[in-house]
Formats: sequence, C-alpha cells, structure tokens
Amino acid sequence: MSLASTLRYAFGMRSLHAQPAAVRTLLLLLLLGLVVGACTHAQPNVVAEYLDGAERQSETVENRKEIRRALRDMLILSPQELQQRRYADYEGTPQAWTAVELLERSFVPARQAALDPASFYRDLAAPRARGAIRKQLQDVERALSSGGP
Repeated sequence: MSLASTLRYAFGMRSLHAQPAAVRTLLLLLLLGLVVGACTHAQPNVVAEYLDGAERQSETVENRKEIRRALRDMLILSPQELQQRRYADYEGTPQAWTAVELLERSFVPARQAALDPASFYRDLAAPRARGAIRKQLQDVERALSSGGP
C-alpha cells in the first residue's frame, strides 16, 4: 500500500488534494516524531561502556580492597563528593588517584573505551552505570572472600 493510499484510507479522502491541511498536519507530525526521536536517542554511558565486561587488574589484596572501596563510593557518594575522594595507587601510596584514575589503571575494558572525567561524573548515577559498577563490585568481593585474584 502506498503512502498516498494509506493517507486516503486514514482520512477518508478521495484524493490527496481534497484535504491539504490534513496532509500537512500529518506530515508535520511525522517530521516532529523524527526530530524528537533523533534528539532523545540514548547517549552512550561512559561508565557502563568502560566497566561492562572489563577485566580487573589487581595483584594484591590491598589493591582489591582499594578497588572495592572506590566501587562502593561510586554507588553511595554524589558525583561532587566522589570528585573529592582519592585512592591509594597500586604501590599503596595513599591519596594518589581519583576514582577515574583508579578505574583506568585497574580495569582493561572489553571494548576500546575512554573515561573522560566530566562524562564519567555525569553518567555515574544512570541505572546502566550502577549495574556495571555493582557487577564489578560483586566480582572483587568474591575475589576477596575466596583469596583469588
């Protein structure tokens, strides 16, 4: 069925010229739908993109504990509070890394992904990001309780 036939059927028109205002209204509504759809297209979530399927790199129990602390903070602190927190580096130097730096140095993403700090703190509270954080937190807690890597 052609667009013209569909319009004639939907509006009970004998021809498209019979009701030009109805045709214009329908076309405007279709255009509006396309514009709104394009504007609301989901933006990628940098936190989820980075952590989904990422491989954790930690060599010591202390590293894993610091990763656990940072992941917990990501779930409970506001972005502003998290920006102020600092975490020990892999050598144990206290207050050395931001949350973003800790993730970049402790996880290898499954797909090439970058952690832009502004995008990271913006995306942190999204459900998809929180799910990825929880998954990594469960994995590190499991490793800590079993004594594994």
